[in-house]
Amino acid sequence: MKKYIFFAAVAIIATACNHNMKHDASGVFEATELVVNARGTGELINFDIYEGQVVNQGQLLGNIDTLQMCLKRQQLLSGMSAVDKRKINDRTQLAALETQIANMKAEQKRFKRLVDAGAIPEKNYTDLCYQIEGMELTLSAKREQFAQQNGAVSDQLTSMEAQLAEINYAISNCYIKSPITGTIQTKYAEQGEFAAPGRILFRVANTNRMTLRTYLSSAQLAEIMVNDTVRVFADYGDDEREYLGRVAWISDKAEFTPKNIQTRSERQNLVYAVKISVENDGWLKKGMYGEIDL
Repeated sequence: MKKYIFFAAVAIIATACNHNMKHDASGVFEATELVVNARGTGELINFDIYEGQVVNQGQLLGNIDTLQMCLKRQQLLSGMSAVDKRKINDRTQLAALETQIANMKAEQKRFKRLVDAGAIPEKNYTDLCYQIEGMELTLSAKREQFAQQNGAVSDQLTSMEAQLAEINYAISNCYIKSPITGTIQTKYAEQGEFAAPGRILFRVANTNRMTLRTYLSSAQLAEIMVNDTVRVFADYGDDEREYLGRVAWISDKAEFTPKNIQTRSERQNLVYAVKISVENDGWLKKGMYGEIDL
């Protein structure tokens, strides 16, 4: 009986050793994380997210008070409307003068025929020519005056439009959105608190696709290339789950092996960092240990 127990224990130990050594490399699962900061200034009037919440890219998660900026925008829009009304419609304003000049030029032709026929004195024709010349100068001066005035109005409107764009941009910054699809990891602010640009609001991680960061020796590195498919095993203690992973990145510089990483053979002095991209089925967690077979 004692011999049976002894051999059984040896078999269990041997199995455990084989389990630990059967994979080529091990590492830790990581997730792409982003820290989201406030971009506006004011009270957080809506911010009811919670840690562990799954969010989509662009999803509205809260907003900062925008009342003052909205009032300022409305005031600016009213001012722009008033300034725009100062524009002069030169066609309407100058139409009467242009018609008068056109009629006088027609009369000028008639006077010319009468002068040539000796029916009227030449002075009448000359006086009419002077009148037409004076009215054309007046028309030209008014056109220049209206153009300058309309140009000044346009410049003022351009400046106000830039101010409006700035206000709209500031208002848009008050709407808090998720930059990626993922899971809320940590929430750093609460509804009702004051936010200012740069204050951290929450941290979100893309857990749909995880990255196993591992380290390979130069000999192992010769067996893989970027975009190669490898077998990935997630460590659940006494159990493991297998995935297919893709080699997403291989470091071009060697480094000393981290203390918490073990390779297939004896510990190497220099290794290369490798990232394996794995589609997450919901079981993979950040910080979980995993192993790969080349």
